[in-house]
Amino acid sequence: MVSGYTDIDGPSSQPHIIDLYAQTNDNYNSDGEAVPALPILAWFQLLMVGPPSDFYILHCTLLEHDDLGLTHKVNRYRDLDDKYADLAIWLEHLQVKLDAIQNAHAACESHLVLAHAAEQVKCYGFTLRTHTLTSTVLR
Repeated sequence: MVSGYTDIDGPSSQPHIIDLYAQTNDNYNSDGEAVPALPILAWFQLLMVGPPSDFYILHCTLLEHDDLGLTHKVNRYRDLDDKYADLAIWLEHLQVKLDAIQNAHAACESHLVLAHAAEQVKCYGFTLRTHTLTSTVLR
């Protein structure tokens, strides 16, 4: 997963996010520079995050070949993918709630402005009492 912002995004913009799946490649070229990571094959990535039946077949195959290290990595990858999906849905839900509250807040503010609420409160003799704040250093 890679996320970032563009030059035209503002401070409250959502980041642009894309999935990036890669496998490690510890090979070096003749100049001693690391060779770029190779992408995970699409069919393998689909087995890891696809339907449970496909994942079960992959899981059982890994266990049959007694590859506990790879089995653990594949299970962890699927668990993290599930957690990521759940959190993404939760964040979208929270964003919808936040947008609704911001819209209701803006509408309420507009109603107060149109009702000339500040002038009405001023007519009632309300004055804002100011308090002198003293700064203290907390240790």
